[in-house]
Amino acid sequence: MRYVLSLAVVAAALAAAQPARAADSPLTIIVATCAPVSSVFKNDLDNRGAMRHAGSALGTVRVNCPIEATKVAGHSTHQIALTYRDSDGLSDATAVKAAVIEVSLVDGTQKIIATLDSSDRASTGITTGTKSFIYTFNQTFNYYYLEISATRATSSQKAIAYVADIK
Repeated sequence: MRYVLSLAVVAAALAAAQPARAADSPLTIIVATCAPVSSVFKNDLDNRGAMRHAGSALGTVRVNCPIEATKVAGHSTHQIALTYRDSDGLSDATAVKAAVIEVSLVDGTQKIIATLDSSDRASTGITTGTKSFIYTFNQTFNYYYLEISATRATSSQKAIAYVADIK
């Protein structure tokens, strides 16, 4: 019962924090469903309902989320939106970051297409940051993923990622 009540409180907070989204938002990623980058980070990662540090874990945890390029192909102007909590706002001691990564299917090289950093914003509550970028997705020669990381220096800090959109 307590767990169900906690989920209801989180869902209500997220619903209140969500900005109005266009009906044509083609790709929404629930960050808790993404894969941890390495098994080393699995013990430090709590992804029940959101991506955050487990218990008193410190440092950086990362997850990778595949991007279905067919949902964002066809135009070159895009926007990444990330709903997160960064308890120290502009300071770098706590941060939630997202990066759109291109991986060549020909030679495996990786290229960062766009980034978003919570420490560029002063908000310390649940908020949604956005970043526009220009890029033409080409799924014939490339694979794409969104890397999301959360960093904290002390266990009292909150670095939590909830939902990411790519339009």
